[in-house]
Amino acid sequence: MLYLNHNFRLVTYCIVVLLCLTACKKQLAVTPAPPLSSYFIEANIDGVKWRQTGNNAYFAIQKNIPPAIPPTMAIGGYDPNYMQDPYRSVSIYFSFVPQPGKYYFNNDDYLVPVNGISAGIDRWTGNIVTGKYSNSGYVIIESMDSNNIKGTFEFTAKNKYDTTDTTTVKITDGKFSVVNVGS
Repeated sequence: MLYLNHNFRLVTYCIVVLLCLTACKKQLAVTPAPPLSSYFIEANIDGVKWRQTGNNAYFAIQKNIPPAIPPTMAIGGYDPNYMQDPYRSVSIYFSFVPQPGKYYFNNDDYLVPVNGISAGIDRWTGNIVTGKYSNSGYVIIESMDSNNIKGTFEFTAKNKYDTTDTTTVKITDGKFSVVNVGS
């Protein structure tokens, strides 16, 4: 009798588990990713509207090796046609991975030191590239997760390496909503 009682309990337990597993089918909500064309970076460059979308607007978190060096992050966009004259790219560099908030640019170079934040614009005209970087201005990160980042920015950039070039580039009304292209 003990043997029958044990089998009965085992069969009853299996039926209950089977009923729970089949009755508890809950569909997970699947939210499709927005189309790539909905991602963008835009700004007025010296008063002229500039906008890039899709693959030409991005952010990336660089996990450094060795791991003792903290990760860095870049937000940017570039003209899709390298033959375009002038060809432009706008970038914002962080020597860390920021959280939502307001950050002021504190470095006028593409090499960003610890706790450094820099913004830059590169222009190619023919075979000549001019890189200008900013140590003034700001970026506001409104929201961020591992796949998306959204915010605003503005800065004035100058040529740090050519002292004969005294012109500046003013970037205003900058906005971005971009997807992570790698980490």
